[in-house]
Amino acid sequence: MIEEAGLGEEVELRLQKGAIVIMNARSPRSGWLEAAILLRERGEDYLVDPAVSTHFDDEEWEW
Repeated sequence: MIEEAGLGEEVELRLQKGAIVIMNARSPRSGWLEAAILLRERGEDYLVDPAVSTHFDDEEWEW
């Protein structure tokens, strides 16, 4: 059935409303590029929290 459906060798299984859904496995960062572009277009591509330096940054890092 998986072959007939044209699914690849790796699949994802999900439960949805009492059913098991089998679908192509997605790459871990699938859709991130499109999401980043959308954030940029909206002007929302900024850090949520301010950058915080660590002991390593302050004491050990050499340029």
